[in-house]
Amino acid sequence: MKDKDIILKYGTYMFLGFLAFFMIMKIFSLNYALNLRVLNGMIHVPLIYLAIREFRNLADTDEFNYFSGIMVGIKASLIGVFFFALFQLMFLTFDADFMVYIQENAIMGKYLNPGTASLVVFLEGMVVGVLASYVALRVVDNQKRRYTA
Repeated sequence: MKDKDIILKYGTYMFLGFLAFFMIMKIFSLNYALNLRVLNGMIHVPLIYLAIREFRNLADTDEFNYFSGIMVGIKASLIGVFFFALFQLMFLTFDADFMVYIQENAIMGKYLNPGTASLVVFLEGMVVGVLASYVALRVVDNQKRRYTA
């Protein structure tokens, strides 16, 4: 049960962080700098680390292993990234000018529509989520060993 609460908590934080970052970028008209989306990692990676660390600290010793730890990070990412991709789908559907800008300026942009662009956002986010979950688990596990030895 603990892992579901942690996953939901950090997945929600991720979505809200992505949303806030996007809105700040929109307010300052920086959303047209498409490569700045890599800065989502400043939200994504620390929240995955915190989710895995919290799960490690609260889980019973037989409940925590590499698979369960990585899955906490991946599932939290799934929630945050899915809802942000859903938001992007709605946003790009209603903001036709921004969608046209993406089609004209993104790599392979001519093949994108609101659905496929949102799918790209989802896939990028999940790749980051999987990789960051693995690395964060290694860091958390190493820290736990260091402090318990």
